[in-house]
Amino acid sequence: MNILFLSGSYKKNHEILIQSIIRCLQHSGHTIDTEILPSREYDCILIFNKKKLKFIKQNPIFRKVPVIFSFCISDTPHEYTVDLGLFDHTIIFEDSNSSIPLSSFNNKNFMNMIYYPEDKRNLNPEKDISDKPAIYVNIDNGYFGEMIFLKILPILNQLNHYDFYCQCSKNYRPLLNKNIKILDDKHDPIKYIQKSEMVIGSGYPIIMALLENKKAIVVGEKGFGGIVNHENLDHHFRNFFQGRNGGKYDEYIPLDLLKRSIEEPHIPSLAPNITAYLNANNLNFIHDIENIVDSYRIIHDNLRNIPLTLKKEYLLMHHNNRYWIVNHLLGTFHKRINESECAILSMFNKGCTPQMILEQYPEYESEVMEFINELIAMKILVRYYGNKDMRNKSRHIIE
Repeated sequence: MNILFLSGSYKKNHEILIQSIIRCLQHSGHTIDTEILPSREYDCILIFNKKKLKFIKQNPIFRKVPVIFSFCISDTPHEYTVDLGLFDHTIIFEDSNSSIPLSSFNNKNFMNMIYYPEDKRNLNPEKDISDKPAIYVNIDNGYFGEMIFLKILPILNQLNHYDFYCQCSKNYRPLLNKNIKILDDKHDPIKYIQKSEMVIGSGYPIIMALLENKKAIVVGEKGFGGIVNHENLDHHFRNFFQGRNGGKYDEYIPLDLLKRSIEEPHIPSLAPNITAYLNANNLNFIHDIENIVDSYRIIHDNLRNIPLTLKKEYLLMHHNNRYWIVNHLLGTFHKRINESECAILSMFNKGCTPQMILEQYPEYESEVMEFINELIAMKILVRYYGNKDMRNKSRHIIE
């Protein structure tokens, strides 16, 4: 497939995720463009973060192929205000947990964070002039990242027989002993992971450490997760290495347990295990993209005979002698329609094909198909798979 991938980044995690998506798609045999090439015909458009949506709004290409919008769940408040009519599907990467309602996004898939490592690099990092073992510290700078670093700082200062490489604010320099080196956001994590004995942190740095067979200690927004081992790897992977099982935001970090984990001599060898998790996750991502494109083709190649249904977020309303399509989850009036159009939409309650509609309105074939195509383009009518849960129990017209 030819895929147009437009992305916006305002976090370090975004940059890693974007490059992982590109490598993942390329290694699966797909062609990726990161800007629109007029001479290229695309099979789909994949957008990461809403910043690049403006590039397709006035381009007719986005009405001809499926548009997939993606973002990280921790960025929901930033990415929530998007024009839902611009995309067909949503992929939400679970870098954290969120209680914000995500119902309005079109045809959602929730997915673990993608990571596709670069081809093996022989960095051979130079050791600093020191006989001390080194520890790399990198905690996701989310809602509580800096606060978590301050919580564990006393232990880092106490363990002066280690050298620490820490990603943190330069403003903390007066609080740190001389064995602690501050790294900025632009540093290469792999370089410091390879010359360290272990890694303390959350998210991507833990994955990178496991791939290098380094000891990884999870300390994140959900508390102290301890040393990653064979027993807890599955849980940590599905929670993007953000803390302990059942942990809460900004909870107490037991410094005595952290110190004991640092001094624990046993290092689990987990590179093959984490590689298997990543490969399976990346394969699921590829399958999702390919299935979305195939489903779009099926609808548009045989539109008249494909069962469609009104998307479950919408219902029909009769208000002030007017008919409306209403998004009942957000309470917004989405589109005004006439009485005949309302009658047609009502027929899509249980998964109706356009051909069934045309059989009842043969004299208005062109108008009916134009109306159906408009609703498909607006993502109001979607493919019906025979799943009873997809039916909107409020499908009747409400006054």
